[in-house]
Amino acid sequence: MAKRNEFTAKSVNSVVRFLRLYRGLSQKELALASGLSPMDVCRLERGQLDLQLRKAVLLASYFGIRISVIVSNSFAEAIASLTSLKLKPAVNEKVKASIRRHQEQKDRIGLLGEEFVAQREQQALAGTPYAEGVNARYADDLDAGFDILSFTVDGKLRFIEVKSTTGKCEDGFYMSAREVEFMKFCLENRYLYELHRVYQVDSSGGPKVKAYTADEISKFCFTTDTYFITNTKENA
Repeated sequence: MAKRNEFTAKSVNSVVRFLRLYRGLSQKELALASGLSPMDVCRLERGQLDLQLRKAVLLASYFGIRISVIVSNSFAEAIASLTSLKLKPAVNEKVKASIRRHQEQKDRIGLLGEEFVAQREQQALAGTPYAEGVNARYADDLDAGFDILSFTVDGKLRFIEVKSTTGKCEDGFYMSAREVEFMKFCLENRYLYELHRVYQVDSSGGPKVKAYTADEISKFCFTTDTYFITNTKENA
């Protein structure tokens, strides 16, 4: 997984970011509305315009402003253009509908991956008393920290986390704090834990899977994405 870029003068003083926030859009919403990818928007907000000029033109067209506003990163020109940046409710609803469809697609891919792994586990345990005990319902329990409870052929518990994608096995993926916490718990206590990376879901050749142990996953690059904050004085 690529290392997260640090703040720079260009990323903090970004006209693209200013215009996006003025319209009340997330990077993902702006990407869907303008025809770019979230990574395109992210790079433009960082001021990375090399080889991105065509995409900057698309973004300027969406906002209805001159390309020079983005290329020169001119707040003066951007502010002068604000009257043309009234977001119509119909456009906003269209963007929200696209976001909902995107989330539904992610949920569908995730469920397909979990079902695929559960079936593989049942097949691997066929002829043992444990085949019918493979339980994928742990994915519905946010506190569990894993998706599927399975077994070895001699009855030892195996905890399986499933991460699915329509892309490549090497693509990055997200784990919740609870999932990481449980993986570390299994690693420290020598419980059998595996992360099954299901990839090429929806491909004509069918999904493929690669299994990693907790020890292997712990050596991957973990990039902090969000923080959970509490007021310790009030909660003491």
